[in-house]
Amino acid sequence: TITQVMAPIIPFMTEYVWQNLVRKYGQSEESVLLSDFPTDLPVCQSILDECSKVREIITIALSLRNQAQIKVKQPVKTLYVDGAFREKCNTYADVIKNELNVKEIVYLDDFNTLCYPKLHINFKNAGAKLKSSINDAKNYVQSLSKEETIELLNKLKADGKVKLHYICSKLNKYLMKTLLPT
Repeated sequence: TITQVMAPIIPFMTEYVWQNLVRKYGQSEESVLLSDFPTDLPVCQSILDECSKVREIITIALSLRNQAQIKVKQPVKTLYVDGAFREKCNTYADVIKNELNVKEIVYLDDFNTLCYPKLHINFKNAGAKLKSSINDAKNYVQSLSKEETIELLNKLKADGKVKLHYICSKLNKYLMKTLLPT
C-alpha cells in the first residue's frame, strides 16, 4: 500500500519496487499505476485520543516556559501533571520529557501541595514604625520556616495584625514590634 500511495509522486521508483517485490511474490495488477488506490485503513481512536492529550500537555507546558522566558534548551527539573492524565501519559512519558527537556514527570492529585504561603512586610506602613529596624524585620520574616509562616498568617487572619519577635542586630536583644498587615 505504501508503494501505491507513493506512485503519483515518484512513479519510476514505485514501479520498480512493484515489479520486483509485489508482482514477483504475489498476484497483483500489471503496474502500480493500474492498481486500485488504497482505501482508508482502520484507525485506533484511543491512540489518537492519548496523543491528543499528550500534545495538549506539551503545548501548555511550552506556553508556560514561554511565559517564564525559559528556553527549551534549558533543562527543567520537574513537570507537574494532573493525576487524571497518569495512564495516558505514562506510555508517552519519554516523548514528553524529550519535547520539553524535563528530567522527571510528577503526577499530582492535589496541586495545593505545591502552594505555600509567604509573608511580606508592607514597607510603607511598617517603615514608619520600625524605622532603622526594618531590615532586621525583613530578614526575620524571610528566615521563617513554612510552619512558622502559616502560624503567623493564621494569627494575622484572626487578629488583623502580627507581632514579630526578632533579634535587632544593633541592640543585640529581643524587641517586639507591630507590623501592619499588607
